[in-house]
Amino acid sequence: MFSGRVHMRLVGLLVQSLSYLFIFWSLNEYGGDCGEVVVVTVLPLAEVMGRTYYYCWMGQSVICAGEGLLAAVREAAYEVGLGTPTHDVLSELANRLEATPPSIKIWGMGSVSARTHVKLSGVLMTYVVVLLQFCERSAYASNTKQYEAATPYDHCFGPSNNNSV
Repeated sequence: MFSGRVHMRLVGLLVQSLSYLFIFWSLNEYGGDCGEVVVVTVLPLAEVMGRTYYYCWMGQSVICAGEGLLAAVREAAYEVGLGTPTHDVLSELANRLEATPPSIKIWGMGSVSARTHVKLSGVLMTYVVVLLQFCERSAYASNTKQYEAATPYDHCFGPSNNNSV
């Protein structure tokens, strides 16, 4: 159950990041009153990336804590001495920790770690490259029809068709 929630949370953060990147990419103007749109887009994108980094950092700290615990258990087993019941219990615990190290798993397959953040960042960068190469800059740019402005910020996403804006 927990791994399903982590997986869905990471997928949700990835989709949010992709959405904010698309909105930011589709802007044609960044100055003037379009600065408000930039702020409204960049701040949530930074917040989503921060939360993704936090989740991955927490997963990495669980992995590091597990490695530290394994080292401490091995050291304690060594200090107790061979042949004692405490040594046998600590050795068994060390074997179990080594066989299945503590980590936050996603659907029992991969674990959340710093590598997860790098992979998700790679997906986002690939998405940006695809946007730059294959998408038109603006749907308004190829439109020859005149439309009325739906919002006061329409000119931020394409050439202004309404002189009053």
